[in-house]
Parts: sequence; C-alpha cells; structure tokens
Amino acid sequence: MTKLPETSITSIAITFLVVNLSKLLRQFLSLFLSLFTNNRTGGTHQTAFH
Repeated sequence: MTKLPETSITSIAITFLVVNLSKLLRQFLSLFLSLFTNNRTGGTHQTAFH
C-alpha cells in the first residue's frame, strides 16, 4: 500500500505497464513458437495473427 498520492499514481502506472508488456510478450512468444514449430515439422506457414 502506498501513502502519497504521487506514489499511488506511480504504482498504478507501473501495474498497467507490466500488464501491457506481459500481453506483448505473450503475443511475441506465440508468434515465435508457431513459426518455430511449423518450420521444424514442415507444416504450412500459419501465424497466430489472422
């Protein structure tokens, strides 16, 4: 828990930053793994994004 208003705002901003970075990392890893597994198995080129 934070006591100063500025500290609370910073804490909330950092939380949003971490959540957004986590989503971006999940998308990147999903794309990377789908490309990696398709190349290793000789499958067609499909990505996680349509």
